[in-house]
Amino acid sequence: RDGRRLGVLTMDARFWLSDRGGPFRLAFADPTLGRSVLSSDGARLAVGNIHGVTVRDPESGEVLLDLPTPIRVTALGWSADDRLLAAGLLDGTVLVWRVADGALLGELVGHTDRVSAVVFDDAGTRLVSGSWDRGARIWDTTVLEAPAGPLAAQVRSAWGITLSDVLGEEGAPD
Repeated sequence: RDGRRLGVLTMDARFWLSDRGGPFRLAFADPTLGRSVLSSDGARLAVGNIHGVTVRDPESGEVLLDLPTPIRVTALGWSADDRLLAAGLLDGTVLVWRVADGALLGELVGHTDRVSAVVFDDAGTRLVSGSWDRGARIWDTTVLEAPAGPLAAQVRSAWGITLSDVLGEEGAPD
């Protein structure tokens, strides 16, 4: 986003970097590389494949974070502040993680075919996903990190049930 760094992943699984419009240099090669996107500050590279997402150092290829997925990753996107990472999957699901600790914040279900694009708005409060189902969805990402207590109170007030009843989980906030 700041235009200082450009990365290119070639068909032969080599990742090339260019800083400030300079010449491209081979950063690393790895046969497991798949769909990829640089963070806005250029400090991290997210790579998706059939096993999940790895967040790497774009200079060395060192794996900084491993985020497994149940099926092939077909789209990736960073939030503008690089705090969140979204992955679209072959089955139409969108996963969102908090990158600082690798916590899965949400599994967004709604598409009926592979996700082809995921893009956060500049504020990081909305995520747009596009799919081969010819649909686009707009997701509110602010609810992904909201405390469960107020949501539990709303559910109890509106429907007279607890989140434990809905989720079938012990220890869910009531």
